[in-house]
Amino acid sequence: FFFFFQAEDGIRDFCLSRGLGDVYKRQDYDRHAASALEAWKDVSEALDGLGRQTIEAHERENDVSKTVYSDGTVIYVNHAGQTRSMDGIDIDPRSWKRLDP
Repeated sequence: FFFFFQAEDGIRDFCLSRGLGDVYKRQDYDRHAASALEAWKDVSEALDGLGRQTIEAHERENDVSKTVYSDGTVIYVNHAGQTRSMDGIDIDPRSWKRLDP
């Protein structure tokens, strides 16, 4: 006897399927791969050159994180959906700002 289960995308190929969950995982990956790549590029830009620096201080206030590195670089991250300020510096919504020494 052979049993076939039908998922939302049609009948599954018995040889390639590890279960119904892999359909949804693959769809999730395909849908989010481009945005994950953009996020990785954004983070890489923010942290460029800081690989050997240590974090000297970190604080969070009013949905804004501030990280100070040993070379004096400061990175602000705004987690809110509207512009926020910290230390007199405006940070765009869901964005970051880097101040180099």
